[in-house]
Amino acid sequence: MATSEFKQYQLSKLIKAHSNAIRDMFQYSDISGSPKLVTVSRDCDAKIFSIINGTINDYPDLVFSDSVAMSSVTVMPRTGQVPMLFFGCANGAIFVHFDGETTPLNVLTFHSQNVCTIRTDPNTKLLASGSWDTTAIVYDVESDKVRFRIMAHSQAIQDVAFLNPSIANRRLCLLTISSDKSCILWDISSNDPSSFGLSPVQLRTYLGHEDCVRGCLIEPARDCFYTVSNDTTIKCWNITTTEEMSTMIGHTHFIYRIAPLGNNMFMTCGEDTTIRLWSMIEQRELQSITLPVISIWCLIAINDTTFIASGSDGMLYVLSSDPSKKLSSEQMSVVNQLRAKQNMIEYAEVVHLPLYEQVSLEQLPASSLGRNYYDEVVPMTLHGLKFRIPFNRPNDPWDVALDFIHLYNLELTDQASIVRAIVSHSKYNRKNNGNDAFSDSSEFPITNMVLFVSPPNWEKFILKFVEFNQQQTSNELKIDDQTFAKISTEFNNPGSNAELLVECYRKLFNWPNNCRFVVYDLLRMNLGNQYFSSYFLHNYINSNKSTFYSIVLATKDANMAQQLTSIRCLTNMFSTTHGSEYMFKEFDFIHQSIVQWKQLVNNRNVHLAYATLWFNFSVMLIDFRKNQNIGFLNSLMSIIAASDQQSSYTDTIGTILNTFGNLLVGGGKSWSELDLVRNFTVIVRNYPKTYADCYEIKRAVININKLS
Repeated sequence: MATSEFKQYQLSKLIKAHSNAIRDMFQYSDISGSPKLVTVSRDCDAKIFSIINGTINDYPDLVFSDSVAMSSVTVMPRTGQVPMLFFGCANGAIFVHFDGETTPLNVLTFHSQNVCTIRTDPNTKLLASGSWDTTAIVYDVESDKVRFRIMAHSQAIQDVAFLNPSIANRRLCLLTISSDKSCILWDISSNDPSSFGLSPVQLRTYLGHEDCVRGCLIEPARDCFYTVSNDTTIKCWNITTTEEMSTMIGHTHFIYRIAPLGNNMFMTCGEDTTIRLWSMIEQRELQSITLPVISIWCLIAINDTTFIASGSDGMLYVLSSDPSKKLSSEQMSVVNQLRAKQNMIEYAEVVHLPLYEQVSLEQLPASSLGRNYYDEVVPMTLHGLKFRIPFNRPNDPWDVALDFIHLYNLELTDQASIVRAIVSHSKYNRKNNGNDAFSDSSEFPITNMVLFVSPPNWEKFILKFVEFNQQQTSNELKIDDQTFAKISTEFNNPGSNAELLVECYRKLFNWPNNCRFVVYDLLRMNLGNQYFSSYFLHNYINSNKSTFYSIVLATKDANMAQQLTSIRCLTNMFSTTHGSEYMFKEFDFIHQSIVQWKQLVNNRNVHLAYATLWFNFSVMLIDFRKNQNIGFLNSLMSIIAASDQQSSYTDTIGTILNTFGNLLVGGGKSWSELDLVRNFTVIVRNYPKTYADCYEIKRAVININKLS
C-alpha cells in the first residue's frame, strides 16, 4: 500500500470484556462459518464474542472459567467439524475444548510454568507451544503424541511460528523466540517415529536484539520475518542468511506484540501506551495511536478496516479506518476518564530505566527458595496469582521488582505494589541457629530500628515553611501554591505523592543553608514512610549523591535546628532495609565526615538522635555480611568509646549501651579475647553506674566468652 492510500485509524468502540489484563486473542470461524473472537485473561476466564457485520458484540456468547490465570490461546479449524480451542495457563497446563463446550476435552501438561504462546498449523494438525520453563513443544493433536521437544534456549520462549522457508525447500519449520535474545529456526518436517519427543534439526540462529525478544511475524513473500523486543526495536531478518535487513524505531518502551494488518502493513504494541502501524514496503511508521492504558498486550485484525487491541485494564479497544465509525459521546467520556486515571500512574520512559535481561532469582528451582539462598522470600498476590519474590537485602527493591515484572510478564504498573511488598516485609530478623550469641541472650540483639517520626507542631512548621518558600525569588527554588496545597494535604502519607514530593525536593535541597532545617525536618518525616523512603533513594539519591553528602555535612552546623534535623534525617534512612543498606554502603563517608560527639550542641534531643543513628547501624549486625566485617565493628566501637563524658543524658546512655549490646552479640565472636576485654572495659569505665544495673550486657559478655 502506498502512503497516499493509507487511511488513519481511530477508536470506534470500547468493550469492558474482563476484570483483569487480557493477555491474548484469536479470531476464528465456528462450524457454521460465523466469525468469532476468543479472549483470555488473568481473571481466569476465556470469553467468546460474536463478530456481526464487522462489529464485535458487547457481551460474550460463552465464558470458560478456571481457577488459574490464562495467558495464551489458539484455535485449530477442522473441516466439517467443530473447531478445537486451546487455552494456555499460568500453571503450565493447556486446556483443550471443543468450540461451545465449557468442559475440557483434554488437559495437556507438557509445561511446568506459564504457557506464553500457542500456535497451530492447520495443514498438519500440529500444535506448538512455548513456556517460561524454557521449552517449546510440537504436539500432534490427532495422534496425541509429542513430536518434538525443544530445549535449546536458556530463558523463556515467548513466541513460536510455523513457516515453510526456502532454506528448507518449503518443508515445515518452527521459529522459536526467546527472552535469551535469540531466535532459532527448526526443521520439524520429520514424520519418523524414532525422532518423536527429541529435538528437531536446528537450521539457523538469529542474534541482534539487546534484550528479551517478545514476538515475531512471518512475511513469506520476501522469505523474511520481523521480531519485537524489550529493547524497543523492530527488526527484519533474512531467513536464509540470518542477516538483519532493517531496524525500525518508534516505541519508547518494551514492545510486546506484532501482528499483521493486511495491505502490506503490520502493527505493534507494548508498554508505552501506543499502538504503531508500519509499512512493510517502506519500512517505516505510518501512524501512532495512544490508548488510555499503559500496558497493551495484544492486537488482532478482524477485517481490512478494523482491528482490536487489549491490555492490562481488561478492555477491548476497537479501532477502525472507516471515518463513519467513531466513539459515541458516552464512550468518549469513558476514554477521557481512563486517560485522567492513567496520568496519575507513575510512569517513566525506557531511557530512564535499565534494559535488564531476564536472569536471576526466579529461574532457580522453587525448592531453593527454602534453603537460605536469599535473605527474604516475600509472599505476594498479584492478579489473583500467588508469587514468592526472593530478595537479598543489599539489592535495590525497584530493580528486583523490574526483573520480576519482566520474568512473569506483569505490567510495569505492578512495580510499585511489588516494591511495597518487599520493603514492608524485609527486616533484619533474629535468627535462632542453635548455640550462638543470638539465641543465648534474652534481650540482644535488639532488631527494631528506632526512628524519629513524630510530627512537629504542624501550625508552626507550615508557617515557617511558607515563610522560607516566599523568600525564594526563583521559580527554580520556589514551590508553587498549587503544588504546595497538594503535598501539604499528604504530609502524613508521602507514599501517595512520592513522585511529586521528590520533584519538590529537587528544589528544596537548593534552598539557602539557613532555610535548610525545615527541608530536613520534612524529609525525616517523609522517610518514616517505607514506600517513600525507597522511592526517594531509587529515584533521587542514587543519581544525586551530593544531596546525601550535604545532609551528612550539615550535621556539623553549630545551629541546633540544623544539627538536630539533619541527624534525624540520617537516622530515619533506616526505615527500610533498602535505606539501611544504602547507609551501610556510605558508612565510611558518614563515619569520617559527620559531626563528632564533642562538636554536638549540648541538647538532649541532639545527643539522643546522634546515639540512635549508631544504634541503628548496630541492628544491621544481624546480617552475617556485616557482623564479620571487622572494620565496621571496630568503627562502631570507636564511636561508643568516644562518647565518654560527652553525654550525661540518661536516654542517650541507654541507647549507647544497647548499641554495645548489639555489637557484642553481633560481632563478639569476631573479636579476639583481648579486644573483647578492652571493649568491655571501655563501657565499665565510661558508664559504671548504668552498667552496674545492666544485667543483659553482662550476660552477653558471659555468653561470648563461652563461645570463644
